[in-house]
Amino acid sequence: MVKLISLSIFLLLLHLQISSSKITLSLSPLSSSNESRNRGLRATEQGEREGLLLFKTKTEHAISVKVGQPPRTLSLVVDTGSAQVAVPLEGCNCSPSCECGQQVALSALQEIQCENNTLCSKKMCSASRPSLCGFRVSYGDSSAISGVLVSGLIQLGKISINATFGGLFQISSRFASAGADGVLGLAPGGPNISCAPNCVKPFYDLLVERTSIRNIFSINMTTNGNGTLTLGGIEEGIPVSSIVYSPLVSNQFYMLTLQKLMIGDISLNSAPLEATVDSGTTYLMLTSGLWEALKSSLLNNFTLPRAVELFQPSNGNCLLDNGTIAIDKYPNLKLALAGVQIELTPQQYFVRLSRNGLLYRCFTILALPPTQKHIILGGSVFSAYYTIFDRENKRIGFAGKRNSIPAQVPTEPPSESSGPSDGQKAAVGIIVILLAAIIIGGAVYLFLQHRASSTSYKRISASAQTQILYD
Repeated sequence: MVKLISLSIFLLLLHLQISSSKITLSLSPLSSSNESRNRGLRATEQGEREGLLLFKTKTEHAISVKVGQPPRTLSLVVDTGSAQVAVPLEGCNCSPSCECGQQVALSALQEIQCENNTLCSKKMCSASRPSLCGFRVSYGDSSAISGVLVSGLIQLGKISINATFGGLFQISSRFASAGADGVLGLAPGGPNISCAPNCVKPFYDLLVERTSIRNIFSINMTTNGNGTLTLGGIEEGIPVSSIVYSPLVSNQFYMLTLQKLMIGDISLNSAPLEATVDSGTTYLMLTSGLWEALKSSLLNNFTLPRAVELFQPSNGNCLLDNGTIAIDKYPNLKLALAGVQIELTPQQYFVRLSRNGLLYRCFTILALPPTQKHIILGGSVFSAYYTIFDRENKRIGFAGKRNSIPAQVPTEPPSESSGPSDGQKAAVGIIVILLAAIIIGGAVYLFLQHRASSTSYKRISASAQTQILYD
């Protein structure tokens, strides 16, 4: 009888999987059945590919990484805007009034002495540990981290490599506010980004050099916290024909050329700008001049409910969602990159936030400090598009997501061989439901027969199913 119940549950789950397969590009928490597909190390013609589960911290997307020997599991923000790994060490301080999170014992790693070392000199020793090689990084959001250079084992899924990276003794409260323990930098690197202040090989360069992982990775990020980071390739299920590419214009950052930024049909810039694709930045960040032009255009060229209220400084670009915002009346934002046009709908550049039991709609296009002369394509773009970092061919690819409002990226429909048709899915679904009903009916009959003759039974509930075990 237990086997019958298990089989009926399996058939029902199979039906649910078939019914939802028409949105296979959308993400959901990985179950044990698809974990081997999404997380296992697989051989391809060109090399290996490793899929890692992304999860949402307070403000960023992170993955679980094991560091040191014996290993300690940490959550590291996936950051394409920096090139190094950095993790907190035991004794780490966070100021003011914050915590460093999970920490690694220095004894689980190898110290790098400051003197007589090719990596650093006396001028680059750690301020907190003068005998050790120093490490410090300042980020564009004014957060900062510092400590020492260390070397040790880093495990991402089934991939393990020895690397040199930052061990942190000091982090700022802004860095800690992301809710992760440390950072996994995936940028190409160079003197301005790989030297902190001591120059070490960028982490992904090292990964490609020491494993059979290809020099390409992709990110599938969602606003609800799910996602994947695929090392060495493109996530399964994304039709290659749907990807459009824009060439990189920098060897140090994932930087593209933004030719035109438009709100509706109104152009906001008179000359091309550089745009950095940065998964470690939560929102779409514009130069101060572009942001002022965007705000002015929304206020003066469109009739938008509560727009004046939205941009009042005291509201922090958020509105109480009382049913009068009418997000769909806001225009689309169009970004014409070299070779690619991507587009964000208002449903994608507004997000829902809950504060003290109240629901707000918040504008996720923000202004950079006046000194910044390039824009940052952050989480607002990643949530709307699959993003492929094709380092081999020096380009960034974008593919629209089926589970979001349609994005204006040129795409081709998947081939017929990509999956069953909707009619086939419906037919199979009906058959599965009928079989499940028959089996469940039989199971209930056997259960009642057995209960009449049994003296006791024990029910154990799991998150996905209910099993009945007999004493």
